[in-house]
Amino acid sequence: MSPTLAEGYEQIQSGGTRAWEEAFMVVDQSRVVLGSNADDDDSYINASYVSIKRAHRNYILAQGPLENTCNDFWQMVWEQNVPAVIMLNKLLESGRHKCATYFPSKSVRSVEFDDYTVELECEEQHHNFVVRKIRLKKHGDGDEAERSVLHVQYTEWPDFGVPASTKCFLNMLRYIQSHNVLSVKDDDPPCIVHCSAGIGRSGTFILVDGVLRMVN
Repeated sequence: MSPTLAEGYEQIQSGGTRAWEEAFMVVDQSRVVLGSNADDDDSYINASYVSIKRAHRNYILAQGPLENTCNDFWQMVWEQNVPAVIMLNKLLESGRHKCATYFPSKSVRSVEFDDYTVELECEEQHHNFVVRKIRLKKHGDGDEAERSVLHVQYTEWPDFGVPASTKCFLNMLRYIQSHNVLSVKDDDPPCIVHCSAGIGRSGTFILVDGVLRMVN
């Protein structure tokens, strides 16, 4: 990490306001920059670009949003033209909060953030995963400033553990693949993959997806 970058992150690290763990801060070479000014503290989000070149897969690996980074998360979705968000954790695991409620549900069909409204179009319950079709609206850009985003949440993969069922995990992966949201060309937009810290479960998911694509 360069001295300039380290200085820029000093406030973030000391306050612990934008990352679950200080040890899991992202590095300058691969981090996602919000907006156009990489030197602005407001440009920081705990997310990194990852590509598997032989599979032509592009991803963004991210931590689960905090209460004060939900707007940043949806800004990243908007700016990066993200077609799908793949969530690999529950909101609450073993009595600990692992992620803010940044998405709508059947009980709360619309959630508002500073710059975005996130609306639920439909929700489907599958075995061990939930599919939400979301309408993302950007404030202040007129009626046409909205996009569809697929949100898939796998619910049976404990932190520091393994999925409850290999079959169910692969069924979820095949569902995502069938919706043509994963990149097939080097310049296709990335999907966001996140768990709580954006490392273990997220990294495992993209490795399985990338290897299966190369094999097939």
